[in-house]
Amino acid sequence: MFLLRDGDFSWTPAVDIYETKNQWLVYIELPGVSSDEIDPAIYPESVLIKGIKIPPASELSAEKIEIYTGYFQGD
Repeated sequence: MFLLRDGDFSWTPAVDIYETKNQWLVYIELPGVSSDEIDPAIYPESVLIKGIKIPPASELSAEKIEIYTGYFQGD
């Protein structure tokens, strides 16, 4: 489980939720994140998705960074 500690930056991925007659469908926009890095939790009235998006190799020299990395959480 990934826990957010005080002071850690958190971002929220885009989420679409649909309800059918028999189920809920949750689509989360997480390009570059493997299923091992996602921790879903299902509650009676909500769904909580949290995890981490690992940044590219640290030996890269960034010229511009706009893509979020690090811990995320969405509900």
